[in-house]
Amino acid sequence: MTKSEIQAFIEEMETIGDVWTEEQVERCYGNLPLHQALETRKTEVNQYLTTLGRAAIYLVSEEPDEGC
Repeated sequence: MTKSEIQAFIEEMETIGDVWTEEQVERCYGNLPLHQALETRKTEVNQYLTTLGRAAIYLVSEEPDEGC
């Protein structure tokens, strides 16, 4: 990616709360085209949030019912 594409990646990911530095983007996604890096990272974030949501639902469902 070019420097301007790295900046575009950072700006796009910040819109969903995923904060990156230029160095991190270059190290992790620097060899990919911008569109592929964005698609890959958004998929990873989606998978993470889905898993986190499932874990939260599981934990809530396993809490003892204090009303009985």
